[in-house]
Amino acid sequence: RALLSGYQVTGRERYAEAVRGTFEFVERELTHPEGGFYATLDAESEDAAGEREEGAFYVWTPETVEDAVEDDTDAALFCDRYGVTEAGNFEHGTTVLTESASIEALAEAYDLDTPALEERLERAREQAFEAREGRPRPPRDEKVLAGWNGLMISALAEGALVLDEGYAETAAEALSFCREYLWDADAGRLNRRFKGVSERSSEARGTTSRGGDVGIPGYLEDYAFLGRGALNLYEATGNVGHLAFALELGRAVCEAFYDESAATLYFTPTGGESLLARPQEVTDASTSPSRSSRRTRGRWSRTRCRTARSHWRPTTTPSVTSS
Repeated sequence: RALLSGYQVTGRERYAEAVRGTFEFVERELTHPEGGFYATLDAESEDAAGEREEGAFYVWTPETVEDAVEDDTDAALFCDRYGVTEAGNFEHGTTVLTESASIEALAEAYDLDTPALEERLERAREQAFEAREGRPRPPRDEKVLAGWNGLMISALAEGALVLDEGYAETAAEALSFCREYLWDADAGRLNRRFKGVSERSSEARGTTSRGGDVGIPGYLEDYAFLGRGALNLYEATGNVGHLAFALELGRAVCEAFYDESAATLYFTPTGGESLLARPQEVTDASTSPSRSSRRTRGRWSRTRCRTARSHWRPTTTPSVTSS
């Protein structure tokens, strides 16, 4: 979302390309076959010697580039463009790829026009990617978390608005997954995580993911992030079903997290796990705003405007003023 904002403010295409590349990576590496998004990839995987090393799947040396890319000039261009050197910029002389030389500088150095240079680089990237696919892959944490999916849905919805591409469909599939597997409509309750048979495992076993495990009552952040995702998707598509789901989540928060006597939102739901004290966040953390202030400042205020429902105000105002 920061990259999207950067593109909107500056108009620099490099930010838009970074957004597209990020979405492409998530779709390829972290998407459940039925639409949700997995949690994480392990930082470690096996290197060529069979030892587990951080970043082994992603790093390069001049030798591995030369082995992967057929044309010597293409390989040299790839190394210069992405900073692959003998010294490296990571462990054991390996390199994490970064854009280290501009297209203009490379075109001048190699005496190529821009289209020819970009064609060579694209060919080199495709060959390097194909070679990388033959490496041992990093393990994947295949939990689908409600809150994290909400964040990704929001980003995709904004991407659809800003870049006018098919990201809204991907976001809608993820929201549908969360509604089917994590939302209990009868109880009006959101579960925090789903873990089913993985895509790779199901292919091997000839099974589907529908026998998965759902667990842990959702925290406030799960309702807040997923609700914001549903609202952002409504803004991107005009589908009132997404707005209706955001309202359902809002009602659930009022019932399960809001303490009217203290005029505050708690992090855990009423009737959740037994704790010495129910935690709450009223100040921003180092990495993100508090769930209470985030959810009330943004999503509930906009939802109130869109639905003309003034009953959100008592829940919204105290959290905003306290944050």
